[in-house]
Amino acid sequence: MLQTNKKFKLRILFSFVLIAAGIYLFKSTDTRERQVTVIQTSDIHSVVIGKKGGMLKLAAAVKKCIKENGGYDKCLLVDCGDLFQGTFEGAETKGQITVPIFNKIQFDAFIPGNHDFDFGRKSFIKLTEQLNCDIIAANLKVKNICSKIIPWKIYKKNGKKIAVIGMTNPNIDYWLWGKRYKGIKVVPIEKVLRKTLTEVLDRKPDFIILAAHQGLYQSKRYPKGSNLINIAWKFPQIDLILGAHSHKTIPGKLLAGRTVFVEPGAYAEYFSKIKINFKNTKKRISTRIVSTAAYKPIKMNNKINVLEKLKNSKLENISNKDRPVCNLIPFAMKRYAKTQAAICSISKNRNKLRIKNYGDLFKLIPYEDKVIVIYLTGQELKLLTKKYLEYIKNCKYKTLLIAGLQIDYKNLKKTDSIKLLSKNRKIFIRNDKVYSVAVNSFDMAGAGNRLELLRKFGKDNSVKKIETNIFIRKALLKFINIHKCMRF
Repeated sequence: MLQTNKKFKLRILFSFVLIAAGIYLFKSTDTRERQVTVIQTSDIHSVVIGKKGGMLKLAAAVKKCIKENGGYDKCLLVDCGDLFQGTFEGAETKGQITVPIFNKIQFDAFIPGNHDFDFGRKSFIKLTEQLNCDIIAANLKVKNICSKIIPWKIYKKNGKKIAVIGMTNPNIDYWLWGKRYKGIKVVPIEKVLRKTLTEVLDRKPDFIILAAHQGLYQSKRYPKGSNLINIAWKFPQIDLILGAHSHKTIPGKLLAGRTVFVEPGAYAEYFSKIKINFKNTKKRISTRIVSTAAYKPIKMNNKINVLEKLKNSKLENISNKDRPVCNLIPFAMKRYAKTQAAICSISKNRNKLRIKNYGDLFKLIPYEDKVIVIYLTGQELKLLTKKYLEYIKNCKYKTLLIAGLQIDYKNLKKTDSIKLLSKNRKIFIRNDKVYSVAVNSFDMAGAGNRLELLRKFGKDNSVKKIETNIFIRKALLKFINIHKCMRF
């Protein structure tokens, strides 16, 4: 009896050995070629219906691409941010217009961009909680939502483990200022990438993607540690970098001899299509940019039509034959903030916009900037004005807009070259006296680190500042409506 049991046990053990050997043999001889298709979008900027693209056309184009490439199990969908803000429709709904279309496409991952925070931290939380995908950003911390944002994730596609490491734009602090953005913290990409990559490599992925809301080139104005070209050299384990932010279409660029960089442009006019072919231990990558222009838009609810109608509604009180409407922006800021002066800048391509409807008004002021009141000594005010002039000189696509100040451009070195204007009277600015000045929240953050002095004032607790609830776009509209008979 004992001998029979012993033989039985030996047979079972021998069977397990054979099965294990068979599994090992199968694995070692599995030379089948597998393909995974990565579909990337970025910088959609809430464009639902566009002349060349838009989210409705994008949805149709992506659905077709997924069908042609084996379905969702063999495709990985990643959006690299700046989804919620950028159009009249986006502003009117605080980004909500994009959510149902985005979910219909069925993305796997969303990497937040800087403009996704434009409506404030609370709106960002509300919007991202409605997205049916992972929110990935290793260099981002957001109060009350930290558990939802993950640094990386491995997706199993067609039997292969594809790791996605997400990074938001590391320079958000230089564009956003105010209470709306408290609780949002970002750090340079390199600061967290080494640790994150170590965690990812422990899981033995077949392919590693860095998806970042960052362009290929980093301006010298910003802190070091987020240049994607340098990152490709320092971290050769990364196979593919999905870029964004710069709105450029880059179908495929080889970095550091082995890492591929791709960026799909903006406004849902294109998407990146990256095919990864696996055979044994080898990986072959092919990339292209696909246009969405020729696709028939999918059908969505009537809310889009209602917003389109509102956008094209005529603004009755505007007649701008004599001078551009943009010249009124600082006057509106000064009036409703009740300051002695106002100063800001605007892109030259918007300088000559003729405002006929609400959509045009949004094009003139496309961001969610608030009016900030700052109290400066006369010496600080003159210095700040000169810094603005330097900024405009160096940034050739900008125009300076002022109200309540007179500048003698030819004699800027003179102490009285900048005077205060009050009821058509020129008033000499005293160095020791305090003056109230209205600026916008973007400039207060440093205007992309171009206005370092104003950014310094913004961080200095000894300088008095008031964040008003006045949005510049609404202030201008109100100003125009009050002055019904004006000609400008």
